[in-house]
Amino acid sequence: FSAGLLASDHGAELVTGDELCQVAVELQIPSLAVLAVELVGASRLTGLVAYCEAHAKLGGGHAGDGELSERLLQVVMICEDAASTHALLDAIRVFAPGSGIEALVACVASFQAYMYGKARRALEAFLAAVEDVSEGGDELELSLEWYRKAGWKSLRRVLAVAPTRYEKQVLLELVAGSGAWRVVDQGAPEGEVGLGVLWKIHASLAGAGLGEAVEPDAAPEVIIGMLMERGAFDAARGVAALSGRPHDAITLSEVGMLVAAASANGWMYVSESGSEREGLWRQCNEVFVKHETSPSHAGEFFYSLADSIEPQPGPDELLVLYSLALEWFTAGAGSEGGKPVAFLDSLQTEVWTLTYLPESYN
Repeated sequence: FSAGLLASDHGAELVTGDELCQVAVELQIPSLAVLAVELVGASRLTGLVAYCEAHAKLGGGHAGDGELSERLLQVVMICEDAASTHALLDAIRVFAPGSGIEALVACVASFQAYMYGKARRALEAFLAAVEDVSEGGDELELSLEWYRKAGWKSLRRVLAVAPTRYEKQVLLELVAGSGAWRVVDQGAPEGEVGLGVLWKIHASLAGAGLGEAVEPDAAPEVIIGMLMERGAFDAARGVAALSGRPHDAITLSEVGMLVAAASANGWMYVSESGSEREGLWRQCNEVFVKHETSPSHAGEFFYSLADSIEPQPGPDELLVLYSLALEWFTAGAGSEGGKPVAFLDSLQTEVWTLTYLPESYN
């Protein structure tokens, strides 16, 4: 092999570096990939991928699918324990010492060994290497986009498999403190929450005394649901804002809790003369205004109450409900989800009738 010769049915033929790398994988002899690079002219990326796929602790003799860069990414993603991570790190140091991918894997290896200071230095080295990578790639022909994606997948995976809340928190602190999230979050799939956002959410919850309520890497939807159950609606809206989620459902839940509390207390706003709950509805309206609820949601809340609450509202209370609904629906006229003009005219007529001819509703 060192002479670049391989026996075949047609005698001894000169083999290419790529062919020798393929043999390395099939025979599970990683050292052949080294020879392919050093003696037969295979690229360093080809050799590295073949070495990993031939290694028992990495590829196990199975070639991956897709381009070489994607196959290397697949190898990086399977390194969940110290043994496989160190095997990959050793391979990278053979083919690409001092590279950005070496720094990234070294960060993971140091974190797995609880050497957090060393992990941070390796992460900073990764960021420095990425900064030097042009869009055309580096010595391994890996692009800036690849490094962003590899950084995201590696760190997100480490966060997911970290066994304790403390380790998850430390990793997020490393990512936030080093500024790595600015790079790796650009490699996150569309719709995924970035590591920087997760850190900001965790920090905001810790500041509100709720840091121990959920796992640091919990999905925003899970965190928001937990906060709503606890009645921490402002904190829930904060998480929604940080993660780019809509907050109307949170405000509607808060208002619904106000209504439920009043109902449980025998309608605290009921007077001796009848079901005058106007104060409660105006309080709900203040909540909607304060948190900039969409007109369609706020309007529908008040409009639907007219037919759903018990005891049935009288003319005075109905006037309050319809007036508030009309105010919100009018504000949303012409926008997506807005009410048609005919509906608004009809509701305006109802408000006018309740204002000047309330006896018609008795």
